[in-house]
Amino acid sequence: LFNDMQTFRSEIKKLAAWIVPIEYNLSVPKSAMTEREQLEAVKQKATVFLEGAKFLRGECDSLGRASNFAHSALWNICLAVYYSNSVKSLCQYVKFQHFVPYKALALIATIVHSILSTYEWQGFSKAESLNMGKLEDSYQRLLVLMDTVALDTYHGPKLTAMLEDWAQTGMSVFICELVHVISPVLQDRVRCERSNSGEAGRLGGNFRLIFPLIRVTLVYNTILAREYDSEVVMIIYIHSVDTT
Repeated sequence: LFNDMQTFRSEIKKLAAWIVPIEYNLSVPKSAMTEREQLEAVKQKATVFLEGAKFLRGECDSLGRASNFAHSALWNICLAVYYSNSVKSLCQYVKFQHFVPYKALALIATIVHSILSTYEWQGFSKAESLNMGKLEDSYQRLLVLMDTVALDTYHGPKLTAMLEDWAQTGMSVFICELVHVISPVLQDRVRCERSNSGEAGRLGGNFRLIFPLIRVTLVYNTILAREYDSEVVMIIYIHSVDTT
């Protein structure tokens, strides 16, 4: 499944480089006047997220407890890369249709960590090749951390439920939202029933930013209905896209 890891690393890095400064608010504060102050301010922001692996945490749950590996940056990148309409999309594999594998999420977290580390050192994004040695070290550490979370009696089931939910969202919403955003013409010809969940709405809003230039060139005229937890969602299968 992961024979073409270089391709996935490249795709994740390309998307993460765009998403990370937005999701982690790495903009320069107005109070920073000089170039040195601006760089230091951004460096400090990145450092805060890296300390204690805070960059992995999403919002606390209803009990006020941490949500590990749940940051919206990871969520966005995960769905955009693994649940895309690309011929190499991993959502064609049964395992990804029901659950986002730990290693798949760890790879995304590793590259996000790498980009944040660049901001911590440089104060700005720098186009450079990924350091495979450092990447492997970070990846292994994050896998250990993920295993620790998975074995916890409280956080383990919570992580499992979250990754199942991400997979369901990716399978049931992505293509419908993609068609809705990029092809108004298709909306007149095909009815695509969209999920009414809050996650679906947030997903659509994000993809309007991530994929503004994609247009559909060919669509299979077979529309399949799949049932997830009693909710029927219409999925449109896209044959190919043109990004030129």
